[in-house]
Amino acid sequence: MKKIPKILVVCLAVFVVVSLVLRGVLFSMPYEYDELFTAVSTDPTFAFSWLYHHYLLIDVHPPLYNLLLWGWNHWVHFGPELYLRLPSLFMGVAALLIAWVDFPKRFGTLARSVFVALLSCNLYIIMYSQHARSYMLVLLFAVPLTFLFTEISLLIRTRQSITVHEWGRFAVVSVLLCWSHYFGALLFGCFSVLLLAQAVYYKRNLKWFVLVPSIVFILFLPWLIPNFIAQLHYERFAGNWWGNVAPWRLIHWALIYAAFSTFWPAWTLGLIMLGWGMIRLGVRLKQKKSCPFVREILLLGLVLILALGCVALISLKTFLFFGRYFIAFLPGFYLLLTLLLLPMLRRGIVIPVLLVGFLSTNLIFFAIAHRELVKTPKIPSRIISQIFRDTYPDKEMFVVALEGFPPPAMPAMYGFYINRVYGLNRPVVELISLDEATRNEVLKRKDNAFIWMPNCTKKKLQQASDKIHRSVGVYGRVSNACILRIFK
Repeated sequence: MKKIPKILVVCLAVFVVVSLVLRGVLFSMPYEYDELFTAVSTDPTFAFSWLYHHYLLIDVHPPLYNLLLWGWNHWVHFGPELYLRLPSLFMGVAALLIAWVDFPKRFGTLARSVFVALLSCNLYIIMYSQHARSYMLVLLFAVPLTFLFTEISLLIRTRQSITVHEWGRFAVVSVLLCWSHYFGALLFGCFSVLLLAQAVYYKRNLKWFVLVPSIVFILFLPWLIPNFIAQLHYERFAGNWWGNVAPWRLIHWALIYAAFSTFWPAWTLGLIMLGWGMIRLGVRLKQKKSCPFVREILLLGLVLILALGCVALISLKTFLFFGRYFIAFLPGFYLLLTLLLLPMLRRGIVIPVLLVGFLSTNLIFFAIAHRELVKTPKIPSRIISQIFRDTYPDKEMFVVALEGFPPPAMPAMYGFYINRVYGLNRPVVELISLDEATRNEVLKRKDNAFIWMPNCTKKKLQQASDKIHRSVGVYGRVSNACILRIFK
């Protein structure tokens, strides 16, 4: 039995290496629409202040990632998918290095190996490590902040002093995390509330527990206030956002997929491990037996409960239960899972076998599934542009889009391939965001336009028809995009 942890560590190391390799298999995949927004909002030919006011301020995510990519795009060839996605790879690998180097020593080397392997082999993290979106930047800051939270909590409980250096790290990482994603701000908020609650319980001086979060919050206000005003202007909280159509009945699947996998053998093994660990913890607590790191487990559980409660309340108005948003909370969840499983990993064989099965199944599934993603028709943004380039290069492009992207950015987004990559320099008009008078004037040119709809469904076609007061017909389809005809 004593050899099992050593064999397990070797297996985990192999899984991490394989996961790193799999982080390089999607660079040739066409941009999906969110990545097109990343591309146009980090265009180095524009001043960042212009991009900020015209594109980013209207968006629903804070702009730190876009600022970093705007700087990066001054040094690399702007346009090809590889170069825009490389920073996410660097950020994701850096998050794993921080997870390894900065992992709290008191949890032990086996716990560190398990934690890093869980983080490395998560399908969302592998996917977004080669995706031009902000999620790996979020992970890069969420990992050290989670460790800081557990260490400051220990210092509170043991009545030790918390140094200015530790508070400074907490503040700096929190500010960066808030400016990376709103769920990063939620993670910071949950940590701050629970640190304050512990300080009150253990009768600690509350000065730093109030001052530091207040400073972080104040430093976030220059984005928070104008962005909130912009969301009110575009009626994001009144149904004018794609997320409001998501059904509540799928919430548990969103969380399961984020934590474990979209592949049923993997998430089944993951749920078995989590359930087994929780049952064992409950039995030992009931029997009043010792449970290593029980306080950390309970505290991290409270973080997750508090976060889910906040998201549920916000979702009454604007639905937010999307798995990728919870990447900020994965370090805390995987640390909780690691500490739950740790005693059984050291003494038994069943949980190590389940863990190996879980991680290997994840990697095998991604290795197989990635082939579907690299096929151009699966994500049609590039092939639609190629059809336009090869068949209708003298026409202008009309787009019928019902997504929640900032209206000023959409012509640049949907024309990115034809104009920035293929150099056609053709006009692009997004019809839905226009006022009625302008739209009617534009539609006089419809017979000399190439018209298409991203994310095309019957419901969206009907919505578009109602919006523009014209019949809309499907002329052709490429994956989930439709080539349209608009009738009188």
